[in-house]
Amino acid sequence: MAVDAYRKALEAQPDYAEARANLAIVLRKVGRITEALAVLQKQLEEDSTDQKTILALVDCYVKSNQSANAISLLERSLAEQPEWVEGRLALGNIFFERKDYSAARKNLEQALRLSSKDLNIHLALAKLESQSGRATQAVKHLQFILDQKPDHIGARKELSAVVKLSSDQNGKDFSANLDKEQQILATLRRTLEDASTRQLDSLENAWNARRQNNLGKRAWLQIRNTRVLALFEKMDYSRARITIEELVQLDPQIGLGLRAMYFAIQKSDSLKPALHFWYKSIPDEENAWILAASGWMKQKLFTQAIDILNEAHTRLPQSLAIQNKLASAYYSFGVQQRKAGRNGDALQAYGLSIKLDPTHYKAYLNLGIIQEEEKLEEKALTSFRAAIKCKADYANGYYHLANLQWKLGDESEAKKNLLLAHKLEPKNQEVKDLAKKMGIKFTKKKKKATKLAN
Repeated sequence: MAVDAYRKALEAQPDYAEARANLAIVLRKVGRITEALAVLQKQLEEDSTDQKTILALVDCYVKSNQSANAISLLERSLAEQPEWVEGRLALGNIFFERKDYSAARKNLEQALRLSSKDLNIHLALAKLESQSGRATQAVKHLQFILDQKPDHIGARKELSAVVKLSSDQNGKDFSANLDKEQQILATLRRTLEDASTRQLDSLENAWNARRQNNLGKRAWLQIRNTRVLALFEKMDYSRARITIEELVQLDPQIGLGLRAMYFAIQKSDSLKPALHFWYKSIPDEENAWILAASGWMKQKLFTQAIDILNEAHTRLPQSLAIQNKLASAYYSFGVQQRKAGRNGDALQAYGLSIKLDPTHYKAYLNLGIIQEEEKLEEKALTSFRAAIKCKADYANGYYHLANLQWKLGDESEAKKNLLLAHKLEPKNQEVKDLAKKMGIKFTKKKKKATKLAN
């Protein structure tokens, strides 16, 4: 039996980490949770920061009705590793199961800020919103998941649960809890799982018969918008173009945007003027400005993107998305100027990027590299420190800081920062080369097993 084999291996060699890890896996699988707990606790004593061990131990605590211990362990671990997404998600899920929805929301929203595209986080938040009676917000998270992965079983099951819960709570149709547009999108999403053009036509006709009494212009435009996207997926571009031109007449804001998307897909020379007309037609829509700027940035035409975004920033000074996009454009322009040997323009661009986004760690790093080349060592040190302050696990930042400190004779600080760089990126060749110059030898750490041995 596998359990006996691993126990014998540990009796012969108590520090055999691979055997201990595999033993814990087997014990959990066969339901021997108490024994698994003992093994995992021993494992954690050797490496208190090992995330896989922590999550396995948390799972055992939860299965043995010791959720308080699981919460305590995760909170301690997150205090040491505040950007650990999986740990934050696990903590949020435990609070959700305990029906402490306030604490669950706090941790899940923090996890989402760390990883905004993580489908597991969106699913957890959808469940939380549903249980909190916020069906519309739940659908938004589920819609995000289905946009990325239409066959996501968990999201589809939760969408059905939201519909049922809404009906049970109100004794009414799904529309009692969701506004009409969200109801349409949910219906379309289910239909588009195996979307055929015939089904799309049928759905559109059904809604067409009711739109005067029930839907209104905004929802009807959303139907046509979704139809165009479905036709794009089917590469039925001729029918998509017909619908797009209808939309241009009905609502230029939506129609011109889809027309620009059509030209982009077709790689047409008409793309640039189409983008121009679109964002000019909707001066208060941040996404239009951002998409237009992105079109220029993809072509490495950063000055045009910066012009567009500066105008957008003036019109919509409250938009953080536009501000961050402008910071990104200045940063990219700085990189371009640096490659062309125009360090003065690059310095100015990086400075503007940082002014717009004080957390742009790459801009700080590149600023510091140029300052170091220009013999502005103190300013360079400040820039490198700012980079790692913005991103505490930025190995490149620690490397450049250590390199300059070593050049300036501060060997103690240089060694400390180089060791941090190596810990974050053990295979980084630049770090290894600098360590060789400084006479530092890194000690190798034994790998811990994560899979069952054959």
